[in-house]
Amino acid sequence: MTAASPAQRGEVVTVYMTGLGVVAPPVQTGVAPTGPAAVRYCNGTPTATLGDILYAGVTPGYPGLYQINIRISPSAPSGNDNLTIKWSNCWVNAGFPYSIPANDSLSNTVILPVQ
Repeated sequence: MTAASPAQRGEVVTVYMTGLGVVAPPVQTGVAPTGPAAVRYCNGTPTATLGDILYAGVTPGYPGLYQINIRISPSAPSGNDNLTIKWSNCWVNAGFPYSIPANDSLSNTVILPVQ
């Protein structure tokens, strides 16, 4: 998406990421997944500042690459908007002998032109 070709309200955009962790069903490290597998490392479903997340998981055919498909909200403001992905309550009781406080995990913020 660029200023000359902005995302449209209601459109589904794909954001590519790395390092999102474990997925289900599992995919062997270094092997290109043959189908979808959703991210499973946090409690609950991730949220996006500009819309609804339809899928968060591996990108079939690309080892180590993840994607998040977001439907841009009909109420998203026009212009250059901040897009951030958030997982709530990550890394709680991750198998250690002590309790880990709940933390939110946030992506970097990117600018997404919307019309």
